Amino acid sequence: MQPNYELNAELFGPQGWRKNADRFLARYGSLAIDERTIYGFRNKAVALEALQFLQELGLEGNLQISFEYAEGEIAEYPAFSLVAFGEYDVIINGQVNSKVASQYDIVKDYNSEALVTSLRFKTLVEGEVPGTVWKPLRSRDGNQYLRLEILNSLPEPVYIPEPREITESVIPGVFSVSTDGRYIITPQNLVALQAYQLAYSMAYLANGSVYTKVPSLVATGKILHRLITNHITGFDLPAHPLLTEDNPLSR
Repeated sequence: MQPNYELNAELFGPQGWRKNADRFLARYGSLAIDERTIYGFRNKAVALEALQFLQELGLEGNLQISFEYAEGEIAEYPAFSLVAFGEYDVIINGQVNSKVASQYDIVKDYNSEALVTSLRFKTLVEGEVPGTVWKPLRSRDGNQYLRLEILNSLPEPVYIPEPREITESVIPGVFSVSTDGRYIITPQNLVALQAYQLAYSMAYLANGSVYTKVPSLVATGKILHRLITNHITGFDLPAHPLLTEDNPLSR
């Protein structure tokens, strides 16, 4: 797995290019992904040097980490965050809207928070994932769909080593935590996920405190690889890996 470092540099403001932006561009302009904001680095030390230079120029910015991996690495990697695409009006008056649902093998209905799946999705994962409930849904045109309920959740929060901002959502007691791109899965969570294969993450641990969050799916590499190789649609890919505690990138 290869980490990529993106420097989000605030070089451009309401009045145009900020003071000293030209000096930063002279040194790092060739690495621009978007010359006004984003610069890409493969090497952490070089990325940190660029951030330091930016700050010395009196400019603001931060580093964001993303991860690049080959398809052959997926099945052996222990944990990935999975995000299902969401749509409004997947379910209308208790019936599935095929015009929307037929585009996906799995889709989240924003109105009801339900996960709606195809029969093919159930066939692929049902025998691999314990703790699932499948409820039949009908569509107006007679096509069959299923509502997937995942009963298992990770026993511990996912750890965030460098939280950027912690904000409470419109739902009291539910928080979002912005990060540098790293999420750490604990050993106890790894054991549970190996048993569950697919589960919900319910909370973050950041700055020594636990924050309840909107539930999000976490899957083993085995399940993710199965979904990808069978061309399952409906997940935002590539999936984001959760780092293990012994991974050097977690520190």
